[in-house]
Amino acid sequence: MNDLNVVKVAMDSIATEMLERWAELYCNIWKEAPWNEGFWKPGEVIKDFQTEMKNPDAAAFLAVCGGEVVGFTHGYSVNLQEFQSIAGNNLLDKVFEEEDRVFYVDELGVSLLHRGKRIAFTLSEALIRSANMSGIKTVVLRTDVKADAARHVYKRLGFVELNAHDTTYPSRTYWILRNQLKNFMSLFNFDPAKKLYVGVEQECFLASVDGEGQIGGKVAPIAGRIVTTLPKRSGDSFLPEYGYELSACQLEYKVGPCTIGELGSRLIKLEEELSVYEKRLGFRRLHFEVGPEDMSLEVYPDPSGRYQEIVKTMPRNILLSACRVIGTHVHVGMPDHETALKVYNHVIKKLDWLCGVGNGSFGERLEIYRVVAPDCDPSPYADWSDLFRVACAKGFDKDPRRCWTLIRISKHGTIEFRMFGATESKDRVVKWAKLCHDLCAEAMS
Repeated sequence: MNDLNVVKVAMDSIATEMLERWAELYCNIWKEAPWNEGFWKPGEVIKDFQTEMKNPDAAAFLAVCGGEVVGFTHGYSVNLQEFQSIAGNNLLDKVFEEEDRVFYVDELGVSLLHRGKRIAFTLSEALIRSANMSGIKTVVLRTDVKADAARHVYKRLGFVELNAHDTTYPSRTYWILRNQLKNFMSLFNFDPAKKLYVGVEQECFLASVDGEGQIGGKVAPIAGRIVTTLPKRSGDSFLPEYGYELSACQLEYKVGPCTIGELGSRLIKLEEELSVYEKRLGFRRLHFEVGPEDMSLEVYPDPSGRYQEIVKTMPRNILLSACRVIGTHVHVGMPDHETALKVYNHVIKKLDWLCGVGNGSFGERLEIYRVVAPDCDPSPYADWSDLFRVACAKGFDKDPRRCWTLIRISKHGTIEFRMFGATESKDRVVKWAKLCHDLCAEAMS
């Protein structure tokens, strides 16, 4: 299904032929059990759809494969009276006690020959994101009690079936997905006890060392051997942690969270431990910010398979750019959501200055990084609803790690500064961390 495209429908530009294909598919799907609605005609379907798309917050998506429409979904927002008209009863009036409008998913369908390929799930995610971007927190729909496939999709998306049946179609129950903003905010783990604590993630390239201590001529894809041998630690703030990156030629190591005054000693301990393992395992860390153009593009053998899946459709120039850059990330702990947003909006004003302070490659590293993440400049957010709308639009509403901006609010409950280059200098890392710490403290005062 690599040629599958999910397309948002623009009524002023959608081709008539595309509409006709969609309407034909619609009629064929609703003839099936348990719907058994064989009365639909393509012309009537198109007319109804065009009317529906004039409703507030209306959105529609088509799944297109090889030029063929293989799936669709659409919906719009409704108020209390409009929803009562749809359901034929007032069983869901309580839903409207906290909000004026909810988003109603009117239709979802996938061609019989293309089911079981996550198309319905992908279409539904796109429609829910569109609703969230409109500022609507609650999504509702109805489906038949015998529609097992649809019910499975809705459960996976987080919908909850309500004890409310449609009046016109008693075999159809209503489902609700609410408070997606709350779910999004719960992805961020703030800890008041670690306010203004700092943590540092450093990246390096790897090179092999022979038996006589000579460094190999090239950056080498040996992270699989190194990472699996280094100590396994998680959540121990007193000892360094080690991890992998997309490139099998890179190693990541972390210290913290700790106070800014403790950071220097933590970095010394990290260096001492890594020096031992360099000799023991026969490798050397390299800290130039930009790797060679002819370096290996081997991907780290991620046990989850996530990296292997990512690179399947990644163009070579993007993969090369991702492999060639390394850097230093500084985290500063935040006590809560509101403080984090306030601090974030303050520190992003210093982006250009921080990029200059952290530049060790005459700007080449960030230039290459922008090939991977063209939209990496952070923007201010009015509130967490605003951040959520952006997250939905850019696809990091389920995983904040997919936000690629140079300053971001991280899932760890920190402000993460990601513009600094690679360095082997402990003093330079401490300097960067103190600058970030002080900027955050300034914003809190």
